[in-house]
Amino acid sequence: LSALPLFPFTSVFAFGDEPNSDCGIPSDTHDGWVNGSPEQQGVDPALLCAMGEGVADGKLPNVNSIIVVRHGVLVYERYFAHPLKPWLVFDATTRHEGNSMTKSVTSLLFGIAVDRGLIKDLDASVFSFFPEYTYLHAPENGRITLRHLLTMSAGWEWDEMKDWRRLLSASDPYRYALERKMAEEPGHSFNYDSGSTELLAAVLQKVTGKTIDVLAKEELFDPLGIVDVAWTRRLHNGNPLAAAGLEARPRDWAKLG
Repeated sequence: LSALPLFPFTSVFAFGDEPNSDCGIPSDTHDGWVNGSPEQQGVDPALLCAMGEGVADGKLPNVNSIIVVRHGVLVYERYFAHPLKPWLVFDATTRHEGNSMTKSVTSLLFGIAVDRGLIKDLDASVFSFFPEYTYLHAPENGRITLRHLLTMSAGWEWDEMKDWRRLLSASDPYRYALERKMAEEPGHSFNYDSGSTELLAAVLQKVTGKTIDVLAKEELFDPLGIVDVAWTRRLHNGNPLAAAGLEARPRDWAKLG
């Protein structure tokens, strides 16, 4: 239903460099990953080692963790100190805030709900799931479907920086997301819209009776052996954010990827 954003991958190659024998060898933490060597999976270890050294030397100062998976095998793992807080050193147990990668968890859960038959039609009107807001329903927004929310093409007016902050402070965030004015016809173009993701989580709660954190634990985290996560931010109605704020270890983000 949507593409999964993964960690940035940048290779830095220095001619003549030989990989260290222990360069980025994944640790065995008994968390379900199969560990292997880069060579066995067709990856040049010199490239991986050069990439890690480039991060350590400050060429990629915003990177704190690198996980490389090839053919389902973990072939490289390395962690770094925080560029602005050298006393904060990341390791395999350090959770990484996923920011908008949280949206991919919501998307995966929505796909599971479709697969289970809990959501039968992606072209159903969004307002059919929110009868309590019928008074906000108008001809121009009645054409907005679940598919439009998943593809961020609903056509609502939305400024991500401004409206996202307002939604977070709204006493009724779902009403705030639904009562927006229309800017264009649904499906016409893409506009990055975290409000639509929060509405998707509300739909999931309506069809499953479970909030996004409970649903993710049961349907994704437990089956994948992901045990150390934190939903760090909540809406004013008490529900965890579905568009941002999920923390997980990089090895576990890689499982989701």
